[in-house]
Amino acid sequence: MRKAVLLFNPDKPKACAVLGRVQELLQAHGFDVSSYRADADALYNATWDEAELRSAEVVVVLGGDGTLLAVARQLAVYQVPLLGINVGHMGFLTESHPDELQEAIRRLADKDYVLETRIMFEAVVRRSGKLLTSFSGLNDIGIAK
Repeated sequence: MRKAVLLFNPDKPKACAVLGRVQELLQAHGFDVSSYRADADALYNATWDEAELRSAEVVVVLGGDGTLLAVARQLAVYQVPLLGINVGHMGFLTESHPDELQEAIRRLADKDYVLETRIMFEAVVRRSGKLLTSFSGLNDIGIAK
């Protein structure tokens, strides 16, 4: 059976509103679906099921660009494709919108899509030659004093 992981931002009312519909559509197209919260607390305190993520054909992200960027940073090591459903404001990075759910899931199921490989970068903080911390990024990293 095909595997999809569904991450949703519960802070976005639209994400909660379409969550059940996305699960239904994925299951109707033969996907076994696992759903997890993707708000800031859940993402930064998560212990991911590595086997589940490595076996997933796709991670569907219900949120805005910020949610998608956070998920991309957290899951980069698993190299699983992400499909962003925009329930935020701008939607520059998310691929689909809630009114396009049926078509987006059909295309996913039919493998009628193009994967876009994105380059990620790493920022490191060193003091006196000693590594203090590092961060990965997909879009940008902000530096504040």
